[in-house]
Amino acid sequence: MMWEEASLHGCSGVCFLSSETTTGAVAVTEPSRPHVLLFADASTRATLALDSDVPVVEARWRFVVESVDGSERFEATDLETDVTGNRLQLLPVVWGLESLDAPSKVTLITPSRYVTRGLKYNLAGWRETKWCWESFGVMEPITNHDLWRRLDHTLQYHEVECRTWRLDAPEEHGVSQPHFRRIRRRRTAAEISAQGTDPILNERRMEVSSA
Repeated sequence: MMWEEASLHGCSGVCFLSSETTTGAVAVTEPSRPHVLLFADASTRATLALDSDVPVVEARWRFVVESVDGSERFEATDLETDVTGNRLQLLPVVWGLESLDAPSKVTLITPSRYVTRGLKYNLAGWRETKWCWESFGVMEPITNHDLWRRLDHTLQYHEVECRTWRLDAPEEHGVSQPHFRRIRRRRTAAEISAQGTDPILNERRMEVSSA
């Protein structure tokens, strides 16, 4: 799905986050706040260099900020050489929120469950524990604590509504839904032999007997 085609229809995993200060006070929502959509996504691709057989991981992030009426739009994208995984998914969200020059009502749309679950379930607890968690009796910094703290800081100014959305379809990667079903039904020769019957032959016998 193209970014330009995205809308709020079909989104799932909705959670609502009111802006909070570092002291826990809830910020007052201003009626005059502009409402914007923030699309954030990232991807990685392994490529081979011309002079080497060692694959090089190309990591790209992208965010698009667009007013709900489509009158204004801002887009940013770049490549990263040393950032992958969840950190790569979190980066465009942080930069997208930091790019807003005025307190706004933001509908964040991302395919990353790491981001949405962190916002919905973990952010308040991390704030209380000073961005640490207990590991074998020792308090350790949470993963990507620097980015989560920056994101939390933006919530002092912005009211964020988070929606999870898969921005592409399995067919776009050459995999169809029937293919998944065939994999689940497939059995090995050992399983068929252990059962003592061939399910395909049984199915054909039933077809012949019912004819």
